[in-house]
Amino acid sequence: MYDLDEFRDGLTRLAEILHDCKTRFFLTGGVAAIAYGDPRTTQHIDLVVERIPLENSLSRFLERLEKSRFLFHGPTIRDALSRSRPFQLIDIASTFKLDLYPREIVAGEIDRAVEIEILPGMSIP
Repeated sequence: MYDLDEFRDGLTRLAEILHDCKTRFFLTGGVAAIAYGDPRTTQHIDLVVERIPLENSLSRFLERLEKSRFLFHGPTIRDALSRSRPFQLIDIASTFKLDLYPREIVAGEIDRAVEIEILPGMSIP
């Protein structure tokens, strides 16, 4: 099980990178369910991200990931974005896994995302 501070740190770093790359995102999966009060155990974070803004700032995104202690494979991310397929990042500090989905399952869902407090003092869409 991961410490909440490790979870907060990794998610904060990734959120800062996505904001810097002008890429909107929102939590989904187990962490989102937990945030809405459905108790469960999860060992990773799922995020839906805007594909086109991320593709447009891909070089910056990859550079920031490297500087922010994430493990990733650039060619895999490039291919995943070009095909709207999910890809993974690993937070080197905690080994926490983050799954990014560069597509909307339901049209307009990124526009409808609302920020909620998932941890004390930490709000994420």
